[in-house]
Amino acid sequence: MAGGVEVLVVFWKEWGIQALVLLSFALQVILLVTAEIRHRKDSAVLRVIVWSVYLLADTTAIYSLGHMSVNSSKWLAEHRLVAFWAPFLLLHLGGQDNITAYSVEDNRLWLRHLQTLVVQVLAAGYVLYESSIVAQQTLLRPAAILMFVVGFIKYGERVWALNCASSSNLSGKNYQSFGMVHIGSSVMSFGLNDPGAQLHMAHQLLSFPMHLLKGPLPLVAAETGFLHCSEWKSMYQLVEVQLSLMYDVFYSKAPVIHTWYGRCIRIISPMATVAAFMLFHQFSQNEGEHYNRVGVAATYVLLVGAIVLESTSLMGAMFSS
Repeated sequence: MAGGVEVLVVFWKEWGIQALVLLSFALQVILLVTAEIRHRKDSAVLRVIVWSVYLLADTTAIYSLGHMSVNSSKWLAEHRLVAFWAPFLLLHLGGQDNITAYSVEDNRLWLRHLQTLVVQVLAAGYVLYESSIVAQQTLLRPAAILMFVVGFIKYGERVWALNCASSSNLSGKNYQSFGMVHIGSSVMSFGLNDPGAQLHMAHQLLSFPMHLLKGPLPLVAAETGFLHCSEWKSMYQLVEVQLSLMYDVFYSKAPVIHTWYGRCIRIISPMATVAAFMLFHQFSQNEGEHYNRVGVAATYVLLVGAIVLESTSLMGAMFSS
């Protein structure tokens, strides 16, 4: 038993931080897949999985950054490669586009996430500074700076998305008074059998369920052109689309993605990540023999994984309805 404990201790000292960083990346992949399934299917088992991964992903990244910052002053020159992983942890803390919050209550904690953002950015910067990556003239320096900027922006975007979805922005102290809201025939003139028409209608009427959070829902008056669609199935489909939009507003980065700065982030982030990959590849060709092969391989995994995740984010935004 004692021998097994000693083996675990030796493994942790030698490979602990590598295992944590790769685990952080793996959790992001799991979160991306399971959050998309959660959007379309309800299951008790799935809820437990998403909840566990959602909490564990942030905890792992924060612990890893803390572990790096505490031990960075003890590292030798060969540990600079490990310090290069710190910006990737910021990127992981930025999360995936399809999940920023597990529940509506998580959005109210956006100030706590803002505080965590400041602390973790300072920790990542300290790790890079202590490892001398920034001080030395190598290709690893611009690669680390690019990934640090991308990680900071993506994490900041997550905090901003939480702020936008915060119920404090939606549930004011003053209740909305009952009233009649008139919807013109220009909005209601088409039928609801067409999926595109349903989506357009759901967007047009999204303000009404949003206002429900502020108080009594106003009455809606529609032109008679809307009443020609007597199929209740179409109405239920419209509500289903609207619920999907509400899910995106409260649990994802949708309110931020579909803005000019959100689109800019989705274009710049993959380009910067690809540039960092090319810089590191050239660096590994020139000086890679001085570093542990496992560390170099793990760095490639992180870079390729970041490119895939950021490209997925870009494609999702491009083809989103």
